[in-house]
Amino acid sequence: RAAGEEMGPAASQTQNYDLSDASDRGLRRMVTNDLTSPDFNFAFKQPPLSEIDYSQLYPSKSIRMPLVSLFADLSGYTKFIDEAVSKGSIQDAVRALFVIRQEFQNVAEADFGGRKVRFIGDCIHALVAEGSGKSTDEAKSVATATQCAAGFHASFDLCKSMLEGIESLELAVGLELGPTPISRIGIRGERSVRVASSKATSESEKMQRECNGGGVKIGPDALRVAPKGLIDVLGDQGYARDIDYDDVSASILATPTELSQPLYARAHVPAEPSQPRAHLAKK
Repeated sequence: RAAGEEMGPAASQTQNYDLSDASDRGLRRMVTNDLTSPDFNFAFKQPPLSEIDYSQLYPSKSIRMPLVSLFADLSGYTKFIDEAVSKGSIQDAVRALFVIRQEFQNVAEADFGGRKVRFIGDCIHALVAEGSGKSTDEAKSVATATQCAAGFHASFDLCKSMLEGIESLELAVGLELGPTPISRIGIRGERSVRVASSKATSESEKMQRECNGGGVKIGPDALRVAPKGLIDVLGDQGYARDIDYDDVSASILATPTELSQPLYARAHVPAEPSQPRAHLAKK
Protein backbone atom coordinates (compact mmCIF):
# COMPACT_ATOMS: atom_id res chain seq x y z
CA ARG A 1 0.00 0.00 0.00
CA ALA A 2 1.33 3.44 -0.90
CA ALA A 3 2.45 5.76 1.86
CA GLY A 4 -0.34 7.96 3.09
CA GLU A 5 -3.07 5.82 1.47
CA GLU A 6 -5.94 5.19 3.85
CA MET A 7 -7.55 1.79 4.36
CA GLY A 8 -11.26 1.35 4.23
CA PRO A 9 -13.21 0.64 7.43
CA ALA A 10 -13.69 -3.04 6.65
CA ALA A 11 -10.05 -3.65 5.82
CA SER A 12 -8.96 -1.74 8.89
CA GLN A 13 -11.20 -3.76 11.18
CA THR A 14 -10.09 -7.06 9.62
CA GLN A 15 -6.40 -6.23 9.89
CA ASN A 16 -6.72 -4.99 13.49
CA TYR A 17 -8.57 -8.14 14.42
CA ASP A 18 -5.96 -10.36 12.80
CA LEU A 19 -3.09 -8.54 14.54
CA SER A 20 -4.84 -8.73 17.88
CA ASP A 21 -5.55 -12.42 17.44
CA ALA A 22 -1.92 -13.12 16.47
CA SER A 23 -0.72 -11.14 19.46
CA ASP A 24 -3.00 -13.11 21.76
CA ARG A 25 -1.76 -16.42 20.36
CA GLY A 26 1.87 -15.34 20.76
CA LEU A 27 1.26 -14.18 24.30
CA ARG A 28 -0.41 -17.46 25.18
CA ARG A 29 2.53 -19.41 23.78
CA MET A 30 4.99 -17.24 25.72
CA VAL A 31 3.10 -17.61 29.00
CA THR A 32 2.73 -21.36 28.51
CA ASN A 33 6.46 -21.75 27.86
CA ASP A 34 7.29 -19.74 31.01
CA LEU A 35 5.00 -21.68 33.34
CA THR A 36 7.86 -23.40 35.12
CA SER A 37 8.50 -23.65 38.83
CA PRO A 38 11.14 -21.16 40.06
CA ASP A 39 14.30 -22.79 41.33
CA PHE A 40 15.35 -21.41 44.73
CA ASN A 41 18.33 -23.06 46.38
CA PHE A 42 19.44 -22.51 49.97
CA ALA A 43 22.77 -23.90 51.11
CA PHE A 44 24.59 -24.29 54.40
CA LYS A 45 27.84 -22.32 54.63
CA GLN A 46 30.65 -23.91 56.60
CA PRO A 47 32.04 -21.41 59.12
CA PRO A 48 33.82 -19.10 59.30
CA LEU A 49 31.27 -16.72 57.80
CA SER A 50 34.03 -14.24 56.98
CA GLU A 51 34.55 -16.29 53.81
CA ILE A 52 31.10 -15.39 52.46
CA ASP A 53 31.36 -13.72 49.04
CA TYR A 54 28.23 -11.62 48.61
CA SER A 55 28.91 -11.20 44.88
CA GLN A 56 28.18 -14.93 44.46
CA LEU A 57 24.78 -14.73 46.19
CA TYR A 58 21.39 -13.98 44.66
CA PRO A 59 17.79 -15.00 45.47
CA SER A 60 18.05 -18.38 43.71
CA LYS A 61 21.42 -19.09 45.32
CA SER A 62 21.31 -18.10 48.97
CA ILE A 63 22.62 -19.28 52.32
CA ARG A 64 20.35 -20.41 55.14
CA MET A 65 21.75 -21.71 58.42
CA PRO A 66 21.55 -21.32 62.20
CA LEU A 67 23.79 -18.46 63.32
CA VAL A 68 24.04 -15.58 65.76
CA SER A 69 22.96 -12.12 64.63
CA LEU A 70 24.61 -9.11 66.27
CA PHE A 71 23.38 -5.51 66.23
CA ALA A 72 25.77 -2.93 67.68
CA ASP A 73 24.57 0.66 67.97
CA LEU A 74 26.13 3.86 69.29
CA SER A 75 23.85 5.36 71.94
CA GLY A 76 23.68 9.14 71.99
CA TYR A 77 24.97 9.58 68.45
CA THR A 78 22.18 11.92 67.31
CA LYS A 79 22.89 14.32 70.17
CA PHE A 80 26.61 13.97 69.43
CA ILE A 81 26.06 15.02 65.80
CA ASP A 82 23.82 17.94 66.81
CA GLU A 83 26.52 19.24 69.12
CA ALA A 84 29.16 18.79 66.42
CA VAL A 85 27.06 20.80 63.97
CA SER A 86 26.60 23.61 66.48
CA LYS A 87 30.36 23.67 67.17
CA GLY A 88 31.32 23.47 63.51
CA SER A 89 33.16 20.17 63.98
CA ILE A 90 30.96 17.92 61.85
CA GLN A 91 33.97 16.68 59.85
CA ASP A 92 35.61 15.35 63.00
CA ALA A 93 32.36 13.65 64.04
CA VAL A 94 31.95 11.93 60.68
CA ARG A 95 35.59 10.89 60.68
CA ALA A 96 35.17 9.36 64.14
CA LEU A 97 32.12 7.41 62.95
CA PHE A 98 34.05 5.93 60.03
CA VAL A 99 36.92 4.91 62.31
CA ILE A 100 34.57 3.28 64.85
CA ARG A 101 32.57 1.42 62.20
CA GLN A 102 35.70 0.11 60.51
CA GLU A 103 37.04 -1.08 63.85
CA PHE A 104 33.78 -2.94 64.52
CA GLN A 105 34.01 -4.61 61.11
CA ASN A 106 37.60 -5.65 61.78
CA VAL A 107 36.61 -7.14 65.14
CA ALA A 108 33.71 -9.11 63.63
CA GLU A 109 35.52 -10.40 60.56
CA ALA A 110 39.25 -10.51 61.35
CA ASP A 111 39.08 -11.38 65.05
CA PHE A 112 36.04 -13.66 65.25
CA GLY A 113 35.47 -15.00 61.73
CA GLY A 114 32.10 -13.28 61.40
CA ARG A 115 30.69 -11.32 58.46
CA LYS A 116 29.36 -7.81 58.29
CA VAL A 117 25.98 -7.53 56.59
CA ARG A 118 25.87 -3.75 56.39
CA PHE A 119 26.27 -0.48 58.24
CA ILE A 120 23.04 1.30 59.12
CA GLY A 121 24.05 4.80 60.12
CA ASP A 122 25.91 4.40 63.40
CA CYS A 123 24.90 0.72 63.66
CA ILE A 124 26.60 -2.42 62.36
CA HIS A 125 24.78 -5.67 61.64
CA ALA A 126 27.05 -8.72 61.69
CA LEU A 127 26.73 -12.52 61.73
CA VAL A 128 28.77 -15.13 63.60
CA ALA A 129 28.72 -18.94 63.53
CA GLU A 130 30.88 -21.87 64.56
CA GLY A 131 30.55 -25.46 63.42
CA SER A 132 31.33 -28.01 60.74
CA GLY A 133 30.48 -28.32 57.07
CA LYS A 134 27.16 -29.93 57.99
CA SER A 135 25.90 -28.22 61.13
CA THR A 136 26.21 -25.20 63.38
CA ASP A 137 27.54 -25.62 66.90
CA GLU A 138 24.99 -23.39 68.58
CA ALA A 139 26.64 -23.24 72.01
CA LYS A 140 30.03 -22.45 70.52
CA SER A 141 28.44 -19.86 68.20
CA VAL A 142 26.83 -18.05 71.13
CA ALA A 143 30.10 -18.13 73.06
CA THR A 144 32.05 -16.68 70.12
CA ALA A 145 29.38 -14.07 69.40
CA THR A 146 29.41 -12.95 73.04
CA GLN A 147 33.18 -12.63 72.87
CA CYS A 148 32.71 -10.60 69.70
CA ALA A 149 30.25 -8.30 71.50
CA ALA A 150 32.76 -7.86 74.33
CA GLY A 151 35.39 -7.21 71.67
CA PHE A 152 33.21 -4.44 70.25
CA HIS A 153 33.18 -2.82 73.67
CA ALA A 154 36.93 -3.21 74.15
CA SER A 155 37.63 -1.71 70.74
CA PHE A 156 35.14 1.08 71.37
CA ASP A 157 36.89 1.92 74.65
CA LEU A 158 40.15 2.06 72.70
CA CYS A 159 38.57 4.43 70.18
CA LYS A 160 37.30 6.65 72.99
CA SER A 161 40.81 6.88 74.39
CA MET A 162 42.25 7.91 71.03
CA LEU A 163 39.51 10.01 69.40
CA GLU A 164 38.52 13.37 70.82
CA GLY A 165 34.95 14.39 71.53
CA ILE A 166 33.25 10.98 71.70
CA GLU A 167 33.34 10.52 75.48
CA SER A 168 29.55 10.89 75.73
CA LEU A 169 28.84 7.97 73.37
CA GLU A 170 27.88 4.52 74.65
CA LEU A 171 27.67 1.16 72.90
CA ALA A 172 24.71 -1.24 72.98
CA VAL A 173 24.97 -4.73 71.46
CA GLY A 174 22.14 -7.22 70.98
CA LEU A 175 22.52 -10.90 70.05
CA GLU A 176 20.15 -13.69 69.10
CA LEU A 177 20.47 -17.19 67.68
CA GLY A 178 18.34 -18.67 64.92
CA PRO A 179 18.11 -19.95 61.33
CA THR A 180 18.78 -17.04 58.99
CA PRO A 181 18.88 -16.69 55.18
CA ILE A 182 21.71 -14.61 53.71
CA SER A 183 21.52 -13.27 50.17
CA ARG A 184 21.84 -10.28 47.87
CA ILE A 185 19.01 -8.60 45.99
CA GLY A 186 18.71 -5.92 43.35
CA ILE A 187 20.90 -5.04 40.39
CA ARG A 188 24.33 -6.64 40.40
CA GLY A 189 27.23 -4.47 41.44
CA GLU A 190 27.19 -1.37 43.61
CA ARG A 191 23.39 -1.09 43.51
CA SER A 192 22.76 -4.54 44.96
CA VAL A 193 21.76 -4.89 48.61
CA ARG A 194 22.99 -7.45 51.12
CA VAL A 195 20.20 -9.02 53.16
CA ALA A 196 20.03 -11.23 56.23
CA SER A 197 16.53 -11.23 57.63
CA SER A 198 14.94 -13.58 60.14
CA LYS A 199 13.35 -13.75 63.56
CA ALA A 200 16.88 -13.86 65.01
CA THR A 201 17.94 -10.64 63.26
CA SER A 202 14.79 -8.84 64.42
CA GLU A 203 15.24 -10.12 67.95
CA SER A 204 18.91 -9.09 68.07
CA GLU A 205 17.92 -5.56 67.12
CA LYS A 206 15.26 -5.64 69.84
CA MET A 207 17.85 -6.82 72.39
CA GLN A 208 20.09 -3.93 71.39
CA ARG A 209 17.28 -1.43 71.97
CA GLU A 210 16.63 -2.94 75.41
CA CYS A 211 20.18 -2.27 76.57
CA ASN A 212 19.06 1.14 77.88
CA GLY A 213 22.03 3.12 76.69
CA GLY A 214 24.78 0.55 76.73
CA GLY A 215 25.95 -2.97 77.45
CA VAL A 216 25.26 -6.39 75.93
CA LYS A 217 22.04 -8.39 75.90
CA ILE A 218 21.44 -11.80 74.34
CA GLY A 219 18.07 -13.14 73.27
CA PRO A 220 16.18 -16.07 74.83
CA ASP A 221 17.21 -18.66 72.24
CA ALA A 222 20.88 -17.72 72.56
CA LEU A 223 20.59 -17.69 76.35
CA ARG A 224 19.09 -21.18 76.30
CA VAL A 225 22.23 -22.74 74.78
CA ALA A 226 24.86 -20.36 76.17
CA PRO A 227 27.76 -21.85 78.15
CA LYS A 228 26.87 -21.80 81.83
CA GLY A 229 29.83 -19.60 82.68
CA LEU A 230 28.31 -16.76 80.66
CA ILE A 231 25.40 -16.60 83.08
CA ASP A 232 27.85 -15.41 85.75
CA VAL A 233 28.75 -12.50 83.46
CA LEU A 234 25.38 -11.74 81.87
CA GLY A 235 22.97 -12.80 84.60
CA ASP A 236 19.75 -14.76 84.28
CA GLN A 237 18.29 -12.12 81.94
CA GLY A 238 21.27 -12.26 79.61
CA TYR A 239 22.18 -8.60 80.13
CA ALA A 240 25.29 -6.86 81.41
CA ARG A 241 25.65 -3.08 81.55
CA ASP A 242 29.43 -3.25 81.89
CA ILE A 243 31.13 -6.12 80.12
CA ASP A 244 34.81 -7.03 80.05
CA TYR A 245 36.41 -9.11 77.30
CA ASP A 246 38.74 -10.93 79.69
CA ASP A 247 35.84 -11.83 82.01
CA VAL A 248 33.81 -13.22 79.11
CA SER A 249 36.72 -15.26 77.79
CA ALA A 250 37.55 -16.62 81.24
CA SER A 251 33.93 -17.62 81.90
CA ILE A 252 33.78 -19.54 78.62
CA LEU A 253 37.07 -21.32 79.29
CA ALA A 254 35.90 -22.22 82.80
CA THR A 255 32.80 -23.99 81.46
CA PRO A 256 33.45 -25.38 77.96
CA THR A 257 30.47 -25.74 75.63
CA GLU A 258 30.76 -29.52 75.87
CA LEU A 259 29.87 -29.35 79.58
CA SER A 260 26.97 -26.97 79.16
CA GLN A 261 25.60 -29.06 76.27
CA PRO A 262 26.46 -32.68 77.21
CA LEU A 263 24.39 -34.22 74.40
CA TYR A 264 25.92 -32.10 71.70
CA ALA A 265 28.62 -33.88 69.69
CA ARG A 266 30.76 -31.39 67.85
CA ALA A 267 31.99 -32.57 64.46
CA HIS A 268 34.42 -29.73 64.14
CA VAL A 269 36.53 -27.84 66.62
CA PRO A 270 37.90 -24.67 65.01
CA ALA A 271 41.41 -23.59 65.82
CA GLU A 272 41.61 -21.15 68.69
CA PRO A 273 41.85 -17.62 67.24
CA SER A 274 44.72 -15.41 68.26
CA GLN A 275 43.86 -12.86 70.92
CA PRO A 276 42.37 -9.79 69.19
CA ARG A 277 44.65 -6.79 69.05
CA ALA A 278 42.26 -4.43 70.88
CA HIS A 279 41.46 -6.86 73.66
CA LEU A 280 44.92 -7.55 75.05
CA ALA A 281 44.98 -7.74 78.81
CA LYS A 282 46.39 -4.64 80.44
CA LYS A 283 49.79 -5.15 82.04
